[in-house]
Amino acid sequence: MKKGVKIALWSIAALFLLLIIGLTVLVIVINPNDYKPQITAQVQKATGREFAINGDIGWSFFPWIGLSLEGVTLGNPAGFNPQIPFATVKEADVSVQLLPLLTGDIEIGKIELIDPTLHLTVLKNSRTNFDFSQPSSNNTQSTTATEALQPPEATETPNINIAHLQIDNAHIIWDNQRDGQYVDVTDLDLSANHIGLDRLFPVTLSFNANSKNPDLFSHVTLDGKLMASPQKQHYQLSSLDFSFETKGKINLKATKGIADMDLQWNDANQAQKLLLRQLHGEGDLRIDDVVFNKIHLTKLVFKLHAKSGKLALDPMKANLYDGVFNSSINIDATGDEPQFKITESLKDVNVGDLLKDTTGKEQVSGQFQLQLNANTRGDTQTTFLRNMQGKGSFELDKGILHGIDINEQLQLVNQFIGQGFSRKPVKSKRLGGQVVFTQLNGTFQINQGVLRNEDFVLRSNEFNTTGKGSVDLLPQTIQYRLLVGPGTSGNNELFGEFTKIFGDSQIPILINGTLSDPTISPDWDLLQKKLIQEKGGKLLDDATKQLKKWIKF
Repeated sequence: MKKGVKIALWSIAALFLLLIIGLTVLVIVINPNDYKPQITAQVQKATGREFAINGDIGWSFFPWIGLSLEGVTLGNPAGFNPQIPFATVKEADVSVQLLPLLTGDIEIGKIELIDPTLHLTVLKNSRTNFDFSQPSSNNTQSTTATEALQPPEATETPNINIAHLQIDNAHIIWDNQRDGQYVDVTDLDLSANHIGLDRLFPVTLSFNANSKNPDLFSHVTLDGKLMASPQKQHYQLSSLDFSFETKGKINLKATKGIADMDLQWNDANQAQKLLLRQLHGEGDLRIDDVVFNKIHLTKLVFKLHAKSGKLALDPMKANLYDGVFNSSINIDATGDEPQFKITESLKDVNVGDLLKDTTGKEQVSGQFQLQLNANTRGDTQTTFLRNMQGKGSFELDKGILHGIDINEQLQLVNQFIGQGFSRKPVKSKRLGGQVVFTQLNGTFQINQGVLRNEDFVLRSNEFNTTGKGSVDLLPQTIQYRLLVGPGTSGNNELFGEFTKIFGDSQIPILINGTLSDPTISPDWDLLQKKLIQEKGGKLLDDATKQLKKWIKF
């Protein structure tokens, strides 16, 4: 028995030794560069594209069968720019085990790519250069971009295991001539280990991206675990640490983010529908520090749920300028236009710091409270704002209105009275001014993107003000009429002459213009109407008294 075991072990050792000797002789005797023409011809036959290896080919055999290439170029299919190759690689190194291939499995030791460049193109007729389903060089019927980008259908896939994947300094260009989109991804570095289907594996990624339509610059870094199951259309992100920054039409910065996502395609064949309609997913996102369109949030946390074209970000919480932001957003993308339902609240937000960051001006300061319930629809900012409906309330405690001088407006009215109502006084060129208030509040309704407020109240020691008006959210214009009266300890002399003449202490003030640069002035038209009514009434009284005297006489 022992002798039989020894014979078997010696036989295996001998076979292994013969294999090593054979591979060594193979590497020494055969130069793979001698077979470049055959390799090139086979690749061109399989892809229907020009192929070239401009550098050396090398190989290794222990512990894996390995192949290294330099200066690899793969061209575009017919109908695309022949001067721009589809892909180039400065250096490529691949190693694989042979025995698992016999059972249909793929065991790859490593894949290393240095300075790869990829040009992905969509022509105006929707043809793409990244469809390899038709390899014939004479074929000009490529799959359209919509078909090529749809999620892969669930098919039998071999077991794939990659011990290590490394991509250094990749360059990817996305040129969508049909939709006018252009994205240039540079400095892409990717590293992943123990890659396999249906299991989590670690991955790190970083890249820069410049895009047109929209014009954006982005920097992204990711470090976490990924799971991909193409057969089940199931994808998962676990403990993903990330940071990103975008600059341009959208300004967004996030650092120290953590994400856990579990996503699944709902229907791999519905390529023309929005990606949102195809996903099932659950996830949690946490970002320690994020800047979105100059708004600075900290400790942002939200839970994501997606199913059958409906997505919920609920709840969403963050710290916002010494206060708290809470929100719930529900999106329904099952129809022609996405529908949005939004619930939002702000509590004790330092509105002065918020406005300084977003507009560069501190028009208002104080602790801001907001309640909002709204719904809208649309796939652009214009339609989103124009279709908005909703209601809410606002309150600002112990604050200051900067750049609005109500004292000046009252003085202008007194000048108007002092000049015998003959002409409107010239507005003072003095800039600045402010109103210190104890409370500012109101409720509002939103209809077709126009916010209307009928119960504006501002209380201060100098003035008590009520009013109503509207704000058009799309052009961001404002129209308000205020009635300003004396406060608990205000300067009543400013209202004395007005009250004596009109019998009323509520002086009308108008605010118009844009939210970023509003104008304020007395309501001269209303004042003149009140004056005409007052004078007309006085003349009528005098005439009546005189008529009574005549009748007595």
